[in-house]
Amino acid sequence: MHHGQAAWPASSPTTAGATIRNRLRRSKSSIRSVIALRRGTAGAVLLALTTAGACRSDSGAAHPGARPVAVGRGPAVVADRRPCARQPADSPSFFSAMTTDRTDGWITADLPASVDLRDGRVLWLFGDTWTGARAPDGGIPPGARLQHNSAFVQTGGCVDLLGTAGAGWLTIPGSDDFWWPAGGVVPGGAHGSVIDVFVTRVRRTGPGVFDFAPVGMDVVQLRRSDFAVVGVRPLPHQDRLWGSSVVADGGWLYLFGRDYTAGPSTYLARVRARDLAGRWQFRSGRRWSRDPSRSTPVITARPFNNATVARLEDGRWLAIAKDREFDGTALIGWSAAAPQGPWRPTGRLVAAPTTGRPDEFTYLAASHPEIGLAGKRLLVSWNLNSRAADLDHLVDPVAATYGPRFAAIRIPRRGHS
Repeated sequence: MHHGQAAWPASSPTTAGATIRNRLRRSKSSIRSVIALRRGTAGAVLLALTTAGACRSDSGAAHPGARPVAVGRGPAVVADRRPCARQPADSPSFFSAMTTDRTDGWITADLPASVDLRDGRVLWLFGDTWTGARAPDGGIPPGARLQHNSAFVQTGGCVDLLGTAGAGWLTIPGSDDFWWPAGGVVPGGAHGSVIDVFVTRVRRTGPGVFDFAPVGMDVVQLRRSDFAVVGVRPLPHQDRLWGSSVVADGGWLYLFGRDYTAGPSTYLARVRARDLAGRWQFRSGRRWSRDPSRSTPVITARPFNNATVARLEDGRWLAIAKDREFDGTALIGWSAAAPQGPWRPTGRLVAAPTTGRPDEFTYLAASHPEIGLAGKRLLVSWNLNSRAADLDHLVDPVAATYGPRFAAIRIPRRGHS
């Protein structure tokens, strides 16, 4: 993979951070488009990053045959002298606490995506993030700052904020464009020295809250030892939002993608894991093609599909989505023996309810197979928000509900794949 930085396209003016109230009072079709876009986007380009207490790990040359290191038991955990590094993180309640009542200025955020750093640590990526002092009722106080991304590094039971709350995590110097996180991989495996973080760059097209459009998918490369940005470039194919989910397996990097507008289809491409700029192949029916225009969906779920895909420890593949996004109240899934399928529905996986307040909805489901839960269950997440939220009254309990929810599910039986 080349480390040179590609030139950025010209920027356009943007307004200040959007309010929750305006964002959620638009039409359902607008919310669908926002959710689809959120799954394929991320932060921005930073020339240097610092971590708040995240521990270092030795980085060696990438090795294509590197075997996984168990999360929570890798060299980075051994090197961390803090007692929390050896505390278990094996229940949903740990991750609920991870995203509530923090003392580092991080209030709440949505998305979360998780990346196995292959050294015992996990990188957690978040989308729209509120920072500041938490309100007494747990909500977002007046004066809180909205930034478009943030990240944690988890080392065992220690969870450290990357950067400084309020300053933004990944930002694009000299541009009003922004990114939301999508996912990432360590292409060199356990001995890899870099992290590829896949992002969609977003650009304002006017003064309105929903006046923005995706520009295309990029990849930001971070040094694994200290999270400094060492390269950034657009993905070589921009016909779709490739990288809404990314999985490295068997020397290949599998990139799942979707169209720029919300729809029912998930597509699949692959490229050699250490040669992202090399020859891509696109799934076309029962074959692979080098022509992106021949891509056909590997998963279709009408009327709206926003699946995220992961490879499970037993080798199977699992895609999960929020049923009908904000209209449904459950997470649903599909399983397969290979990334190209055939994908078979698993049915309902777990309830994703609201708290019962009017105008609330849940959205953006994800699985986190990097986390080893007790009882060999799978950690999943979704997000809660409200159309009634109002930045003028952020201490209202409605605002306090914004953010991720976590649960443990039984992994679907092999009969589903």
